[in-house]
Amino acid sequence: MAAIAHAFTEQGTRQTVTGVTYTTVASIASGNFVAGGVYLIRVTALFDISVTTNDGLVRLTHGTTEFVGTEYRKRPMTAGSTAPYTYATHLVWTALSGEAVNLQAAGSGASTVIGVDQICMVAMRLDVDLVENTDWYQNTYGSDPTSITTGGVAGATL
Repeated sequence: MAAIAHAFTEQGTRQTVTGVTYTTVASIASGNFVAGGVYLIRVTALFDISVTTNDGLVRLTHGTTEFVGTEYRKRPMTAGSTAPYTYATHLVWTALSGEAVNLQAAGSGASTVIGVDQICMVAMRLDVDLVENTDWYQNTYGSDPTSITTGGVAGATL
């Protein structure tokens, strides 16, 4: 079996963003995608926030459009804490012509500094060598549960 088509980006140097405008800190270039191709996108990163009075925001986009449900918003609880938070997301996407996949960061205040480090982005093409519902499966839970219970809440199932 031939290797499955894929693209990989990693960034091991801390990237910083200041302010409220989302800024791309890493991406998989549009040339790695075939329009209409179906891709599994998996992204992990560590991020930190400079102050406890504002939030740090990290999200994934294709072109300039946010992938719904990929924004993570966090406010540090301890002043002076440099401990990073983990960002991790995955999704299945049908590629659009000329669109890169971008990891972006921003703060909720003008002077908020967000640091993003240890970024790993992988895109694996699913529709050429693999068969949906035989080789790969996908299901998502479309809404948040209304309450947390000790017995757990049914989420996405196959």
